[in-house]
Amino acid sequence: MKQPVTKFLVGASVLIHGLIWYVLPMVSGQGAALEWVNRFALLPADFRDGAVWQPLTAVLLHTGLFHLLFCMITLWSLGQAVENTLGSARFAWLCFVTAATSSLAVIVFQPDLEHPAMGTSGMLMGLLGALAVYYPNSSLLVFVVSMRARTAAIVFGALSILLPLLGIIESISPANHIAGLIAGVLYARFALGLRFGAQNLNPQEDTFLRRKLMEQEKVREILQGMQRIRPERWQTQDYPQEKVINPTPEDLQPPPAGDGKRLHYDPTTGKFFFR
Repeated sequence: MKQPVTKFLVGASVLIHGLIWYVLPMVSGQGAALEWVNRFALLPADFRDGAVWQPLTAVLLHTGLFHLLFCMITLWSLGQAVENTLGSARFAWLCFVTAATSSLAVIVFQPDLEHPAMGTSGMLMGLLGALAVYYPNSSLLVFVVSMRARTAAIVFGALSILLPLLGIIESISPANHIAGLIAGVLYARFALGLRFGAQNLNPQEDTFLRRKLMEQEKVREILQGMQRIRPERWQTQDYPQEKVINPTPEDLQPPPAGDGKRLHYDPTTGKFFFR
């Protein structure tokens, strides 16, 4: 399955929202839904009293349907692009780091917060920061306005401070958003080895990519060695004209002598073929 982490986060958020805000009120009354929200959403006072799970569980909770739809559409759009770039395992770590950092920022900088904080917005700001590092010039459609990823990160960071400061949207937590954005940029740069504006991975800083390059180099050396074998050393027999094969190196057989074809390897598919 492609983008499993993105799909899991979207599916879990939608399922939890439906259970808490729609199923629980029908089964146990509206008070049951509020009880679950107060237990699993983030309240700094509760965290200091031992609710250490709240910084992560709050990420999967949302205040209403519009909040859920906005966050899930954004997560689906940004998550697929970043997860395809980094791979699922490293993308999962990026989500964990940005979610935890943004939640801890609320605990540190808003210790007297009285209403529960919830939502994926801090983590989404982290994904936007990582995207701005890796694809700074990629075009994003933001409220029917096209802007570059780097510009979008700056604009949303500024709005996260100005909107609550001016009293336009007081439910936004500036500490949550800015901490998530900074965590995404720093984690993408130093932990994942992405270079600012380079639009490629730095092989000297990225262990995962360096290992893949070494594997491809070994395969290339094997193929070059096989191509240097003289044609008379091959057995003479009729060979099937297969376009693409994927045998082991010991089972590889050459094409008929004199047809001008050479053996190639495609690292993206992991298959050998004659051309």
